[in-house]
Amino acid sequence: MEKNPEALRGADLSRYRPTGAATEAFAGAEVAILTGSALVNHTMDALLDAVSTFCRIAVAGPTASLFPLPLFARGVEVVGGIRIADPARMVRILTEGGSGHHLRGECAQKIVMVPDPMLKANPARLIGLDRARGA
Repeated sequence: MEKNPEALRGADLSRYRPTGAATEAFAGAEVAILTGSALVNHTMDALLDAVSTFCRIAVAGPTASLFPLPLFARGVEVVGGIRIADPARMVRILTEGGSGHHLRGECAQKIVMVPDPMLKANPARLIGLDRARGA
């Protein structure tokens, strides 16, 4: 799935499917790996809606790691992203024109997050509703 077909090149272009064809593209899939950019381009909800409830879902990319809890609440089992270990150095790299590629190894670490098993028993814990309601 890709929102922008111009992002694909060569042989990859033959596999292009617009976001609107997500249900068809995911039909029969056992695993779906989505990128965090789907959060930025506002397609994550549509993609998650298109995935079968029997499909295992992972979301990967720096954008995905910003706040994984809503993804877990939607059935995502694994979130891969980055953790900024040195925020001051990150700001310096970015203000000097660096990008995500420059961050890795300099001030960021790759991480993998999975939901706490207790969250399956009480999904309201994901977003603090258990505390808000006095539960």
